[in-house]
Amino acid sequence: MTEPDGMRPVRVLIVDDDPDDALVTRKLLGQVGGRPVEVSTADGPTAAFALLAEGQFDLCLLDYWLGAVTGIEVMATMAARRVEVPVILLTGNEDRAADEAAERHGAYDYIPKNAVTAETLERAVRYALSRRRLEMQLAAAAFYDPLTGLANRRLFEDHIARAAERCWRQGGRLCFLYVDLNEFKPINDRFGHDAGDQVLKAFAERLARTIRHGDLAARVGGDEFAIALEIGQPGCDPAQLTARLVAALAPPVQIAGISMTINASIGVAVLPDDSQDVRDVVRLADMAMYRAKQICRRTGRTAVVHHGAPADPASTD
Repeated sequence: MTEPDGMRPVRVLIVDDDPDDALVTRKLLGQVGGRPVEVSTADGPTAAFALLAEGQFDLCLLDYWLGAVTGIEVMATMAARRVEVPVILLTGNEDRAADEAAERHGAYDYIPKNAVTAETLERAVRYALSRRRLEMQLAAAAFYDPLTGLANRRLFEDHIARAAERCWRQGGRLCFLYVDLNEFKPINDRFGHDAGDQVLKAFAERLARTIRHGDLAARVGGDEFAIALEIGQPGCDPAQLTARLVAALAPPVQIAGISMTINASIGVAVLPDDSQDVRDVVRLADMAMYRAKQICRRTGRTAVVHHGAPADPASTD
C-alpha cells in the first residue's frame, strides 16, 4: 500500500563527484514541509542511473560539474531514457549561460552552492515537489479519462505510434483490441446515468486487471474501449488475452443492489499480420468488433472476432 504524500519520506538522490560537497548537501536536508527526507548519493552519472533504475525518487539534486560531463548532459540522457524525476542543479560557479541552459533543459531550479542554506534548499525542494504534483495533475487531465482512470484516446494514439515504431525496429508484432459494451444505452435509460457510470467503472477495473503491465487500455468513446499489446513476450498471446477478458466479464456486477451482466463485443487485429499500417490495423480491429456485435445480438453473450478469421468459438458457443 502506497503511503500518502503527507506521511512518507521525501526520496532525494544527490549526484555529486565531490564527497565533501555531497555530505554538506545531505546534512542541510532535514525535513521538507514537515516530511522526513531519505537521501541516496551517487558520485557520477553511472552510479546515478543505476540508482534511478532501482528505485523511485521524488527529486534529484544534481551537481553541474561531474568531471568529464555536465549536469546538463546528464539531464539530456535522463530525458532520452524517459527518467521523469525533477532536477535541481547545484553549481560551484555561478554562470548566467549555465543558468539559462539549465532552464532550457527543464531544471526545476539552479542554485549556486555558496547560496545554499537549509532554508533555501528546503524551499527549493518544496517548490519543486509542488510543481511536479501540478504537472502530474495536468497530465492526468490531458491524457486520462476522468471517470475510469484509463488512458484516453489522445494517449492511446500516442502510445500505439511509439509501440509501432518499436515493433518495426525490433521485428515484433502489435495487437489491437476494440471493445464495445453491449446493451449499454438501456442501462442508462432504465437505471440512470449514475448506474451507467458505475458499470463503466466496473468494466474498466476488470479490463485493467486483465492486461499485463506495459500493455495499455483506453476509453476511446462513451462505451468503447481499446487495448494495445506488444506481442513477443510470455503471456502476450492475443487469444489468451481475449480468453482472460471474456472470463473477467462473466461475473455479474452489483449496481445499486441490482445484479447486471456485462457483455462486450471484441474485435482483434494485428500489425503487421493484417496490415503494415498502424491506422489501418486499428480500423480493422474496429470492423472486427462490429462483426462481433452482430454475433452478440444473436447469442446475448460476449463475442470475439479476429480480423480475417471466424468468431472465437470459446466466447460465442
